[in-house]
Amino acid sequence: MKKLAIAVLFLLQACATRSTFDCPDLRALGRASVVRTVAHENGRPAARGRALAGWDDPYNREMPHVRAGTWEYWYDDGAKRAAVTYALSCYIQCCSPGPCPQVHDYPTGSFILWHRSGAKLGQGTFHTIEQHVDTSCEGGDDTKAGVVSNTSRFWREDGSAMTLDEARASGLLLPGW
Repeated sequence: MKKLAIAVLFLLQACATRSTFDCPDLRALGRASVVRTVAHENGRPAARGRALAGWDDPYNREMPHVRAGTWEYWYDDGAKRAAVTYALSCYIQCCSPGPCPQVHDYPTGSFILWHRSGAKLGQGTFHTIEQHVDTSCEGGDDTKAGVVSNTSRFWREDGSAMTLDEARASGLLLPGW
């Protein structure tokens, strides 16, 4: 009985803390990614890029897989919508069998966006930040996220400048921006 109690305490301690070795090798995962195309309802491509096989997103986002590398996006009429690069990060969630790595993508580097007409909508970069994530582990965990840099620029279809907040309010940016 004493051995069982010690084993249970060890398991609980493993869920409350984490080592730096709990996340998978993100570079190896990126190299093992597969080309994925997501289609609009009309069958035309909505997005194309590399995704991590087997890391489906249970939250039903527009992109149901973890993206890696450069992705291209199109409007439903075939006009190019965006080109964005994604990097991988990981945080630890505590599950009943022990630590569970949660691999996710985040935008990084440069991006470019177009209006449906072909006029430029936005161009700029993402900078990487450390972001705290509340998890079932005591104290949560930290992971990386991409934030649109303040040097990025956005334009209305007529070419006049708009702020990032105006671009977000317009509904023209990709989900999650």
